[in-house]
Amino acid sequence: MTSEEFKAIRKRLGYKQEALAALLGYGSKVRISEFESGTRDVPRLLALLMAAMDQTGWRPAPEPVESRKEDPRPEGSPPE
Repeated sequence: MTSEEFKAIRKRLGYKQEALAALLGYGSKVRISEFESGTRDVPRLLALLMAAMDQTGWRPAPEPVESRKEDPRPEGSPPE
């Protein structure tokens, strides 16, 4: 997956860099920025996950509020 494809999918999914980083367990948006700028290759499993989410509309369930640092749901998602 190219950096441009990764960024386009993230945007279609409605995630900000910070929210996608939190969802994937990265400490900050820096890693997402690296994938999108081409500084770092998108790992194969992450590319497969992003493509599957893009094609099927599947989203992981958010973590319980008490253990969540940042809301990983896409912008505009209804509250639970």
